[in-house]
Amino acid sequence: MYQKPIFVEFRTFWDPKADGTSEAVRVVVIADPQLTDRTTHGMQPDSFALKATQFYSDIYMRRAFRTTVMNLQPDEIIFLGDYFDGGPSLSATEFNASLDRFWHIFDQSKRGLRSRSVRVPYHFLFGNHDLGYAGVQSERPELLERYERAFGPIEHMDKIGAVNFVFADAQSLDGNLDDKHSKRAWSFVENVSTEAHKQDSKVLLSHIPLYRPDDTHCGALRSSEIINQRITWSRSAFNRIIYQNYLSEETTVRLLDLLRPVLVLSGHDHDQCSIKHRTSSVSVVEHTIGSFSWQNGNLYPSFLLLSVNSKLPSTEEGILSSRLCFLPYQTFIYIWYAVLFIISLVTLLAWPPHGIDLSRLLSVFKPQGGAKAKDEDALYDYEMVWDAEGSMHLIHKPSGHGGFKSTNQSAARSTALAQSVTKRTSASDPSSTVTSPNEQTTPESSTSLVGRSSRSTVTFIVRRLRQAMGPLVALATLNVGLYVMMMMNDWTGL
Repeated sequence: MYQKPIFVEFRTFWDPKADGTSEAVRVVVIADPQLTDRTTHGMQPDSFALKATQFYSDIYMRRAFRTTVMNLQPDEIIFLGDYFDGGPSLSATEFNASLDRFWHIFDQSKRGLRSRSVRVPYHFLFGNHDLGYAGVQSERPELLERYERAFGPIEHMDKIGAVNFVFADAQSLDGNLDDKHSKRAWSFVENVSTEAHKQDSKVLLSHIPLYRPDDTHCGALRSSEIINQRITWSRSAFNRIIYQNYLSEETTVRLLDLLRPVLVLSGHDHDQCSIKHRTSSVSVVEHTIGSFSWQNGNLYPSFLLLSVNSKLPSTEEGILSSRLCFLPYQTFIYIWYAVLFIISLVTLLAWPPHGIDLSRLLSVFKPQGGAKAKDEDALYDYEMVWDAEGSMHLIHKPSGHGGFKSTNQSAARSTALAQSVTKRTSASDPSSTVTSPNEQTTPESSTSLVGRSSRSTVTFIVRRLRQAMGPLVALATLNVGLYVMMMMNDWTGL
C-alpha cells in the first residue's frame, strides 16, 4: 500500500526549501483522525463489529503515520483537532482507552522506524469532538481538565522556524460574549495581536474553517460535495451554539484583521478545500485539510506538508510553502480483494478436471503434415461387419464419390447389419430401447428426462465444488497467513 515512490515524490517537496537554503523547518499537519467509538455508528461498546471497525481504522492510520509521515522525517507535527469521535460523551475509562489507542497510532517508538536522535515534537489544537463548544466547557469543566492533562492547553502560540503558529479556540469565538470561555478565547486572540507580536509572521490554526459563502468552489482536490453553512443553537436559556460548519462572517473578518496571518489552516470538514479570504487589511489563503482516517466520509485521506523558513525573508511570500499529500484509497483496496477472490473462485470452478493439455494447445502452432494421406482416406468408407461369433470388423471399401459408385446391394446390406445390431443389443440389454422417428415421447418420459438432467447438473456442480475446495483452501491459507503476518507487523512494529 505504501510504496517508496510515494516517499520520493513527497521528499522532492522538502528539497527546494522555502528560501532556497537548507534551514527550512519541515512540518506535517494532520487533521481529524477522529477515532471510532460507540458513538460513531451506534454499535454496542463490546460488540465484535465495533472492535473490528476500530482495529481496521486504527491500523490504517498507524501504518500511514509510521510508513509515510515518519519516513518523510519531519521536524514538527501539528494536529488540528478531533482526535476522538465522541469525546464529550466518553466516560473516564472510555476516554483513557481511546487515548491509549491514539498514542499507539501516532507512536514514535524505534520499532520499525528509522532511529532518530530526538523525538518529533507534537503540537495540539482541540476540536469540537474533543471538548464540544463553549457551552459544554461551561457545563462540564471536568472535560477541559482531562483534555489539558492529555494534550496541554487549549490555546497557545508556538514558534516554529521564524513563524508564530496561533492555536485558537474557534469553538468559543462565536459563543455568547457573556460566556467566560468566549471572553477567554477573544482575549487570547487580542493578546497575540498586540504590538509585541504585530510584526511577527503568523499562521492561524482554527479547527473550524473560516466563513465562506454557500457553494464556494473549493478547488480540484475536493472529492465530496460542498457543505454550506449551518449553525445549531441550543434551546436552553443560555442560547449557546452546539454545532456549526464554519465561523460566522463577522467573527472571520474580526479574526483576520486582528491577526493578519500569512496562512490559515483548518480541519473539521473532513475534505480538502483551498480558498482565499480578503478583508480591508489582509488577503490570505486558507487550506482546509481532509481527515487522516478513511472512515470519516472522505475516500481520499490526506495530510499537509509545510516548509517553514527558520529566518525571516525579505518578503512574506517566501516565509513558507505547502503541499497536500494523499494516502491510499483503502475502500478500493478492499474492493480489489473481493474481485480477486471472485476471479480465483470462478477460475477454480471452470478449470478442466484433468488439467489443460499443453501439447494439444501447442500443436495448433505446428505445421500440418500428412495432407496427401488424408485426401486419399477421404475416397474410402469403412463398413462394420459382424461375424458368427459376434466380433465386429471394419471393411475398407470405395466411397460413393471420387470415381466410385455405391450399389443398392451395399445399402441393403448396411440396413440389414444395422437391424442385426439393434436386435443383438436389445437381446443383450433389455433396458436399452431404440426409438424410431415415428414414435412420440410421452409426458411421463419428458418429466423423467428433465428430472434426470437436473440431478446431473446438481451432481456436476457439487463435484466441481469439491474439486475446487482443496486448491481454494490452500490458496486462502497462504494469503490469509501472509496478510495476518504483515498486519501484525504493522500493528506491533516488530
